[in-house]
Amino acid sequence: MSFLSDTCSVSAVALCIEAKFHKYGFRCTIERPPHRLLQDCLDSSFLEPDEGIPAIRVIEVLSKRGGLTTTNGLILPITGRIPHWIENEGWSMKEVAEFIYEHGPVIAVVWVVRHEFRACIGDVVYYGLPDRSLRDREDKDQCMHVVVCFGYRFTQSFDLHLSIMDSSTDDGPTRWLHYTSVDGLY
Repeated sequence: MSFLSDTCSVSAVALCIEAKFHKYGFRCTIERPPHRLLQDCLDSSFLEPDEGIPAIRVIEVLSKRGGLTTTNGLILPITGRIPHWIENEGWSMKEVAEFIYEHGPVIAVVWVVRHEFRACIGDVVYYGLPDRSLRDREDKDQCMHVVVCFGYRFTQSFDLHLSIMDSSTDDGPTRWLHYTSVDGLY
């Protein structure tokens, strides 16, 4: 999905829905980037100045539309509910891995320092800020980012890394996140 400034949530939610249908054997393709969905989100009252569109609001817009439309006109139904979510309030590696295993692919919300996040390619893992109090909304190099998490790995040192697909281009890139860098999974 081509990157849409401050609208990563739109691309990530659309990609995650497409991936969930693929998981169950339904082959479909969505518009990339999802211009119509983006326009519907922008026309709604959900756009938050300087923060983009929260992923939960994208799902609400899709619910009102009846679902996500594929490139051949089929509608992938969306109920508007988030049936499963987990937020990082001291979660364990086991809880995160079980959640992804049971519900994946899922939406991951992460606070990023852009230049550090973009540098994490290949097997380089993004760890995020060492302390959440270092988050600075005024710093243009820091922001909330929404991606699709589709897997995980336990390392030899018993650490947990999450495999994600970013929405910068049609094929990712894929990256690795340390599980503690993520704020929530939906």
